[in-house]
Amino acid sequence: MNTIFQFAILCLSGLLFSSQQMVASTLPTTQIEAFIPQGYALLDSVSGDLNGDWRKDWVIVLKKSDEDSLAAIGIETTRPVIVLYSDVNSQLYQVHRADNLVYCLGCGGIWGDPYSGIELVPHGFKIYHYGGSNWRWTRNLTFFRSGNEFYLEEDASTSFNLIGEKNDELIYDTDFTSTVRTAQDFGKVRMEDFRIEQ
Repeated sequence: MNTIFQFAILCLSGLLFSSQQMVASTLPTTQIEAFIPQGYALLDSVSGDLNGDWRKDWVIVLKKSDEDSLAAIGIETTRPVIVLYSDVNSQLYQVHRADNLVYCLGCGGIWGDPYSGIELVPHGFKIYHYGGSNWRWTRNLTFFRSGNEFYLEEDASTSFNLIGEKNDELIYDTDFTSTVRTAQDFGKVRMEDFRIEQ
């Protein structure tokens, strides 16, 4: 009887330990909420090793909770980008915040919201934008880590006429212009100092 009781206790302890492990493995995603200021909501996020320590870090993009209604009356709001590192205990901490890396909700013209996404690249992250009407445009920003900072590495843009008109017929124009500027063009620009509107 004693042996069966001890075996049951061991099994129960194992179940409790494994459930605690499951909670710990999902903890960083729930921790993100602690870094979202009041009045803001999560727009997008991406995770991976940003600083080379083999831990799961995050880049999150925020928006004002009421940005839709504010944009409807002509008030545009910023969309902060926050970089979070993970420590040895899988606890997140904020290392960078920049409020001017992402275009506003109404900045895409007729197309609508120009924000297209974010992805991690080796040693950094990339933010994508797409907007316009007949004339479409893209703007993609790449930020690389150097030391403890993230710097703008590339500012790439294109523009093209998606639909034209000739002899009362609609035509598609595949010609486009492309511009790629790098740190050689604009120098060292920290993510906190970058202004997408400029």
